[in-house]
Amino acid sequence: TITETSATSGIFDVTLPTVAETVAGAPDGTIRLDILAAATVSDVIGNDYNLTFNTGEVYAIDQTPPTVTSIVRNSPTSPTNSTTVVFTVTFNDDIDATTFTDADLTKTVTGTAATVGAATIAETTPTSGIFTVTLPGVSGDGTIRIDLLPAASINDDTGNDYNATFNTGETFTIDSTVPTVTFIDISAPTITEGWSTVNGTSSSSLTWTVTFNESVVGVDETDFTLVAPG
Repeated sequence: TITETSATSGIFDVTLPTVAETVAGAPDGTIRLDILAAATVSDVIGNDYNLTFNTGEVYAIDQTPPTVTSIVRNSPTSPTNSTTVVFTVTFNDDIDATTFTDADLTKTVTGTAATVGAATIAETTPTSGIFTVTLPGVSGDGTIRIDLLPAASINDDTGNDYNATFNTGETFTIDSTVPTVTFIDISAPTITEGWSTVNGTSSSSLTWTVTFNESVVGVDETDFTLVAPG
């Protein structure tokens, strides 16, 4: 539609009602309005317009919804017993940071793993489309992953709604259970070498095998105490 802003002003508003159709169905790109010499425009006394004007301002058109390209672990390393874990979420487009909130996250857990409290979401640098998502109140044993589903109310910087599903991001393995000792067994000398736990041994070297319920580190001689039972 073409409307003169006021009578005899020579200033017109030109409105394109359906941009996608105007640009041959393409949702993204640029569009400019030109007036060429073939135009059938004339002034009020009949002089024909016969010039070319093709240096006007350009609209950048973006009608494609944003998508998530990755969700990866940021910190700490996994597995972890930390009560806070941080993910990095990367979009393929600039996102309106004010529209990305804890309510948009689907927190997928296994086992007894849990997270309590709202996530803190921060864009790493303005217009980067990269965000850190910090989950507080982590506890239990299992895994934690964050997903972004179509119900999220996220928009890119031109207002396109996020409407995709991303549920294949990296997970944190949560291990909040302390290790335990399951056995301490006599290893050497063996009972078949002529002694018993009743009669005793004359060996100058004794060996026990200590078994934990999971892999541990930092074991040294200061962790053990010798006792003389009853």
